[in-house]
Amino acid sequence: MPVGLAALVAWQQAEARAEEAAREMADVVLSKVVVAADQVMAANRLALDLEGVAPCSEAALAKMRSIDLDSTLLQAVGYVRDNAIVCSSIDRDLRIELGEPSIRSNTGVEVWMDVRFEPDGPGYFVIGRGPYVAVVHKDLLLSFVELQQGTAIAAISWSSERVVMSKGAFDFAPFAGRAVLDKGFWSGDHVVYLLKNSRYDLAVGAAVPGVLVRQFFYQTLVMLVPIGILIGLLLAAMLISIMRQRTSSAALIRSGLMRDQFFVEYQPVIDLRTGGISGVEALLRWRCDGERKVGPDEFIPVAEASGLIHALTERLFDLIMRDAPRLLALRPDLHIGINLSANDLHDPALPDRIGRRIAEAGLPPRNFVFEATERAFIDVERAGDAIRAIRAMGARIAIDDFGTGYSSLSFLAQLDLDYLKVDKLFVHALGANTATSHVTERVIEIAKDLHLEVIGEGAETEQQVHLLRGLGVEYAQGYYFDRALGLEVLEGRLRAEKPYSFTP
Repeated sequence: MPVGLAALVAWQQAEARAEEAAREMADVVLSKVVVAADQVMAANRLALDLEGVAPCSEAALAKMRSIDLDSTLLQAVGYVRDNAIVCSSIDRDLRIELGEPSIRSNTGVEVWMDVRFEPDGPGYFVIGRGPYVAVVHKDLLLSFVELQQGTAIAAISWSSERVVMSKGAFDFAPFAGRAVLDKGFWSGDHVVYLLKNSRYDLAVGAAVPGVLVRQFFYQTLVMLVPIGILIGLLLAAMLISIMRQRTSSAALIRSGLMRDQFFVEYQPVIDLRTGGISGVEALLRWRCDGERKVGPDEFIPVAEASGLIHALTERLFDLIMRDAPRLLALRPDLHIGINLSANDLHDPALPDRIGRRIAEAGLPPRNFVFEATERAFIDVERAGDAIRAIRAMGARIAIDDFGTGYSSLSFLAQLDLDYLKVDKLFVHALGANTATSHVTERVIEIAKDLHLEVIGEGAETEQQVHLLRGLGVEYAQGYYFDRALGLEVLEGRLRAEKPYSFTP
């Protein structure tokens, strides 16, 4: 096959792979957006369910609260009159002026964007068709999406030709309501794909950067170039492949594992009743090439996508099992939190791996708390088997970053958990008298009903600590107490045994 023809075929295949990647991303996001739309419409249908019932009456508020509690992402359900919320599932006397809707779709849905319940508070979407509306924190709607570098997504109100929300550095506005659907196309240096839902006036756009197309092209070109090509061309292709491998993130992670560039820092978890350090969360860090310190937000998604996450988890176990005897010698009752990915939790061999590593270290399982985000628990059946096996050996389980995913509060009752860690987004909302702060209080109340101990994450101010204690939260971690510490510094903290004192 001539080199020119091989390059042409390789480019066509690379474009097709990029289009498929964009289509799959758009399909996943659209399915989640439709779930959100279903929950919003449940609130909007209250006008039918409450026909003949006085708005803002106790009966109406009870129904609004029921829908709010059963949802996975609504912050509140409200009743609108004259472009103002006059009561809600959170506050009967709440009044928020909305002004004219930002978007009116051809299906009658009205959207108020960036509504603020306080001047300096977070922004919300208010969405409705009729007098009953749903209030949604705009930062949560796409929180489940973890983008690779250069990619972008957006949710679009198709008939009004407006981008409702987006994530990533790409402008979808020129294509909202106007571009071709279900077919990839180039825009600048991105391959774009748009999908529209048949039930709602909603579409989702996904954009994949041209660098990914070129990466696919080089990979395919190397496979298509026949062995009989001139040695010089073959060597050039091999050199390109080697250079690409060395510069790829996955290759750098592999190199970092081989060169022992990963290390652990420990963030103290404070008992809010005694002020003492009750445990630590082990946080994996990476000093790439011995210089740049890379956070887990950068390398964990790459490791998951490239199949390296199990290797990173094993390295995390290595480092913790090395340090744990020193820490437990100082504090035998200390608990050590270890983060697991969704891939880890769904691995049938995980409990055996954990049991073997703890036994080899000669340590008691009761000192270890295994943490995973709520998205890892969505497959309750698979996650439940791992949880039961881990708890059976004496270790404990925590659900991490609770509130940022798509699980409802009732989902907690289906899992055998020991701790609930409230995400810092909700801890920071405490005391603001906003919809988010009320959600935080409700989550803590339900955790108590389920006999879960609560850990507040990201505590940064004395006021936040005071409010957490007032809500009966047992533990907290965050910069107010300590950043993540190296082993020697943590040992010094434990030896000093100086508990934090709290003002009444």
